[in-house]
Amino acid sequence: MVNSIDTIYELMEKDGGSLDLTESEIEYLPDNLIVYGFLSLRGSKVKKLPENLIVEDFLDINETQLSDIPKSLIVKGDFFCSTLMGEKNGKTRRVRIYERQVIFDRFICCSRRLIEFKRVTEKLGYTIYVGTNKDKNVVVDGQYFSVCSSIKSGILDVMYKKNRDKAEELYGDYTLDSTVKMSEVIVMYRTITSACRKGSESFLESLHRTDKEVTVREIIRVTQGQPFCERFELFFTDRSAWRIQQRPA
Repeated sequence: MVNSIDTIYELMEKDGGSLDLTESEIEYLPDNLIVYGFLSLRGSKVKKLPENLIVEDFLDINETQLSDIPKSLIVKGDFFCSTLMGEKNGKTRRVRIYERQVIFDRFICCSRRLIEFKRVTEKLGYTIYVGTNKDKNVVVDGQYFSVCSSIKSGILDVMYKKNRDKAEELYGDYTLDSTVKMSEVIVMYRTITSACRKGSESFLESLHRTDKEVTVREIIRVTQGQPFCERFELFFTDRSAWRIQQRPA
């Protein structure tokens, strides 16, 4: 078995606290190991993570032969995994982990990132994976997902992803005097403008109102100076110009 505890610590010292074992012949790591930078096991022969492993930066286990993750593992940065190495009929093969597939009992894979969750719940037809890290929750509707700090913003993000190519279908008949439910304003704004979630949420705070509905005209007024505000207004005042802006460069 290829391994040397001294070699591992020498590599960490050489890499400033990180441990890059990409394509390495090393087959195991010592228990109670603290990696002060990143740990890459991509394509390595490590088959099991040690107990009480702490990784201060990211952990990459792509194309490994890991079959379990110890409950004592702590990863303070991102946790990457999209493929694992498995066996079929005695032959090694890559096993792809698809987005939103829960693996290892307590992790969900979202765009190559494994996010640890402590419980699963349902809300408004969405599956909510409540993250161990309070700023990393996952909202899933069966097709789309969102990694979010709040469940509300995650649901709105999933709603946008479902609607992002349907602006004219959903809002084509709206006029400046049409009313929009306050709960739908952010999704509408993002769908029409393709603005980011954070940028869209910021303008809602400027409404300062308790009304349950708001007119399109009022949205245009309060979004002046916000990202993509002109594109939102063009959708209702000059649809042809809006379509030109929507075309990819």
